[in-house]
Amino acid sequence: MKKKGFTLVELLAVITLLSLVMIIVVSAISSPYRNMKKDLNESQKKLIISAAETYIQRYKNNYPSVEGNIYCISLNDLVKERLLEDNLVNALEDNKLDLNLGIKVTVDSKISYHFEFDETQSACTK
Repeated sequence: MKKKGFTLVELLAVITLLSLVMIIVVSAISSPYRNMKKDLNESQKKLIISAAETYIQRYKNNYPSVEGNIYCISLNDLVKERLLEDNLVNALEDNKLDLNLGIKVTVDSKISYHFEFDETQSACTK
């Protein structure tokens, strides 16, 4: 009488094959996910800088048009003005952004401003 079932070698071969397939699938899925997080983070930076530009346009009398001046606008200021939501998240680290972080605004000329934002530390302290 023959016994039905799989041998230990057959079971190990199937487990090994499934493990290899799983490794390939996970690596194929995680790479686009990381890229998506980077893109989301870059888009959020652009949104924050755009909000800072709008803030400067609203309050340009508070920021003299003297070349070389450096000013700081906090994310909290932008939230108070309803230019941003207060639930900003650093997509790369999956943590909430500190609203005390600032956008460094450098007045390049009478009509030109340069904006700098770094979500890891305040751009205004550099």
